[in-house]
Amino acid sequence: MQREYLDNCLKPIEGNSAEIQKKNQIRNTINNYFKHRDCHCLVRPVNDEKQLQKIEDVSLKDMKPMFL
Repeated sequence: MQREYLDNCLKPIEGNSAEIQKKNQIRNTINNYFKHRDCHCLVRPVNDEKQLQKIEDVSLKDMKPMFL
């Protein structure tokens, strides 16, 4: 199921704008370089959204034990 989610996220999207072309180029690159992929769900390291946005500043002791 997770693999299907990843494969679906990597499908090209329709459109001709520069932004869409850039996104599709990234998707194609990932598909080409990583032929065999798998996807695993990770536990969020912290519950607080503001901490998550600045995760590089969060000390390990403040992260969820399950994440560590």
